[in-house]
Amino acid sequence: MGTKHAETTYQTVDDHHDQAHTHAGGAEGTITHSATTGRTTDDHHNQTHAPTHKDGGNDELDVEELASAGAANTFPRADGSGAVTMTTISHAEATGKGTDDHHAQSHSLASHSSEAHSELSGVSSDQHHAESHDYDTHSGGVPFAELEYDDATSDPLIDGAAAADGTEGSAARKDHVHPRHHAIYVDASAVSAVEAAGLDLVAGKDVMLTENLTSDHTWSGITAYMYASESVVLGEICYFKAANWLEKADADSIAKMPVVAMALETITAINRGKFLLFGIVRDDSWSWTQGAPIYASTTLGDLTQTPPSGTGDQVQVVGVALWGGVTMLFNPDYTLIEIA
Repeated sequence: MGTKHAETTYQTVDDHHDQAHTHAGGAEGTITHSATTGRTTDDHHNQTHAPTHKDGGNDELDVEELASAGAANTFPRADGSGAVTMTTISHAEATGKGTDDHHAQSHSLASHSSEAHSELSGVSSDQHHAESHDYDTHSGGVPFAELEYDDATSDPLIDGAAAADGTEGSAARKDHVHPRHHAIYVDASAVSAVEAAGLDLVAGKDVMLTENLTSDHTWSGITAYMYASESVVLGEICYFKAANWLEKADADSIAKMPVVAMALETITAINRGKFLLFGIVRDDSWSWTQGAPIYASTTLGDLTQTPPSGTGDQVQVVGVALWGGVTMLFNPDYTLIEIA
């Protein structure tokens, strides 16, 4: 026989008795929040909560699905349209983390091979990085102490790869071949200084002449440019006809003596040309007796090793024959001897 709560004297609704309760919230064992008097949503009770997701739960992920959803070091995030995607995290998004803190983002350093010092942020030229500096070594790989230098340009000459002609920014082999000859390098300032001050030789120094002339019509000596009053060719001897005017000498006449110069080139009349005043000269048409004196000839402008002997002839030694019979030392003695 059943007993109502009202008839159970001294019993509360929480005391055990044999009355089965049917909850007002629904079927037996199911209680709504509003029916659980004195209970909060965080208290343990017989109500199971099913989370509600967008589109009826289509975007719901469990732990295993999250683990395999993206690549390593990626994390789920809302993409702004209500969906969830797996993405990486930038420095700016890593809240509370500095660039020096350990986190899942790996940094790739730029190679110094393509970076200038000014482009290496935070790295000075004295700090260690991938570029090694050798201040004692030339860019061609040769120590500066071992470099040879071009006399004209002071540029370094180094051994490079075979047949290396070099470029504007790289050195070339010191034995490379140029397609054209180099002009002789002259220091214009030094030449000007000598011209202005003159040449003052100190003790033990000299001006060396080339005695072994190997080619026809060559010379070595002291020369001057003067005017010829008549046409002359190389090897012809001359006297002064007037101030700075030269004409062919003739031992037949004292008026056309003494010999003072020898023409070194073909000079047409009333033109300026080069004359030898003292030195060594070669003419392969000569056939001198080596070591014998050479005289002014009675033939206009000629030389001879036979002294003039006619009455009124002028005898003047103008030089001496050297080796091979084709060279002579031109050194005229201005003393004249007249044949009676």
